[in-house]
Amino acid sequence: MDESSCCRILSPCECMFKSIIVVMWFLCLTWLSACAAGPSARLGFIDHKGNIVVDLEPYHGSTFQQPAMMAFQVENYSDGMAYVTFWNQRKGFFDKKGKLLETTRYYSVGEFHEGLASCTPVKGGQTGFIDKTGKLVIEAKYSHANAFSEGLASCLTDRGWIFVDKQGKQAIDDCYQVAENFSDGLADVKKADKRGWIDRKGKFIAHPDFWCVYPTSCGITAAQIGQPSSSSGCKVSYFDKQGRLLFVKAVSLSLKNLVINQSATSRRSVGRLERGVSDSFDPSFHEGLAAVQVGTKFGYMNKSGTIVIPAKYDCAFPFSDGMAMVFDDSAGGRFGYIDSTGREIIPPSFYIGSRPSEGYAAVYETDKSGCRFMDRTGKFAFPDSFSCARPFRDGLAAIGHCYAGSL
Repeated sequence: MDESSCCRILSPCECMFKSIIVVMWFLCLTWLSACAAGPSARLGFIDHKGNIVVDLEPYHGSTFQQPAMMAFQVENYSDGMAYVTFWNQRKGFFDKKGKLLETTRYYSVGEFHEGLASCTPVKGGQTGFIDKTGKLVIEAKYSHANAFSEGLASCLTDRGWIFVDKQGKQAIDDCYQVAENFSDGLADVKKADKRGWIDRKGKFIAHPDFWCVYPTSCGITAAQIGQPSSSSGCKVSYFDKQGRLLFVKAVSLSLKNLVINQSATSRRSVGRLERGVSDSFDPSFHEGLAAVQVGTKFGYMNKSGTIVIPAKYDCAFPFSDGMAMVFDDSAGGRFGYIDSTGREIIPPSFYIGSRPSEGYAAVYETDKSGCRFMDRTGKFAFPDSFSCARPFRDGLAAIGHCYAGSL
């Protein structure tokens, strides 16, 4: 027998040496795996205790046998249904038990609101509405359709925008050049080249100089007067529901105008502001307060127009759930949170954050860290961090694959 074909018996020293090499190799791989893993990339939804209650890994993990139908991105729950995009770009929904409502037979669908979701059956076709069984209950005959709000949806026809009820019947006689959803009993519309708002009976309150009308909130509607200027900004007028002028405030338009320190860090901060949260200032009232600009800084005013939280931030965002997110450029371009008295729950220290929702805010401490949830006391609510997460909605928060910076 050829010696090369025989199995050589290893000496005890050789056996021990090779065993050590194998153990070290295994430990090294384990350590590298742990380092590479970082924040959890598991796909699903967590509850207010941080527990995964809807696990979508069966639609995402390596054992899933239909690559085209692998869950690629999930949105938060809306009206008890979570919107999911598959790798083949078709859409579907999961209920709160993780059951899939497959709507891939339709070209595109929107989020559920008030029991219905907009639906376009074929590419380039008209839009209608489906119910939670996936049945088309309002005929696909509109060029575009917004979600239902306060029982009505604005839909685009050949004649212009109209409002329809849940039976698909036109609820207000007029047609409009522009029509947004109802909010607090009023809807922003444009008619005969005049911008204003209507009530549910179609009563139109307009002003010849309205440029943009914001959703009504807390009984007050904010409207930009006149065409905005990139250099001087614009004026925002505040009206009650009867169209009576309450007061006027001046604001800048772009977040780029708010940054005084034009350092590289500052410029990156503005980029995060514009990509991650909003590209414009929201002057509407939320929970009785509205952000207001004084010079180059922002604070908050009450419904009488009186400043109640001093203007000391470089950007201020709407109140939600008793908290508001603020931005401080002098702190290295960081986000923090205040309460309705102006007390800083967390001084500006986060790389980016979300508006508070259901008692939590989703935040990133650095540009390399995972996303964590902060509670109303400023403490981290759960030990885990996630590769990506969205704010809570309908009692659950999406974790896993969602667009970074889309908080």
